[in-house]
Amino acid sequence: MNITGYSTAVLKGSINTDFSTNELNAEFAKGLENVEPLPNGCAF
Repeated sequence: MNITGYSTAVLKGSINTDFSTNELNAEFAKGLENVEPLPNGCAF
């Protein structure tokens, strides 16, 4: 599994207006992987 964290690269737009590349702030949703509800029995 990836141990370097999440990427900040995203696509922004819609089917109607097309998509473009964008960057999220590195702090975006930090810690969200520890917020309940969490899956049971996940090996990762």
